[in-house]
Amino acid sequence: MKKTNPTISYDEFYNLVKPITQFKSVKGNVYSVISVEDSIITFQRESTQKRWKMNLKDVHKAYQEIKDFKTIHFKPYLPRTQSPALGLLIKMGLVK
Repeated sequence: MKKTNPTISYDEFYNLVKPITQFKSVKGNVYSVISVEDSIITFQRESTQKRWKMNLKDVHKAYQEIKDFKTIHFKPYLPRTQSPALGLLIKMGLVK
């Protein structure tokens, strides 16, 4: 997988996230977005109804720094939400 916009600013990144209501992790889990407030996205895994939060600044930083887009490489940036983070980037069209 490759970056489609390696120089995207955080503001541009945030504007791509705002309209998203649902996305899938790379493992196929479906997540519904509950809210995007400040730099935090809150979402729920549909299969378990479990809620998660992710800091979008950390997702953006990971996007800027990671060269090989595998979930394991997200762990230093986003512990426990690596797969949803990559799924969100794919939904945003930033990784193909």
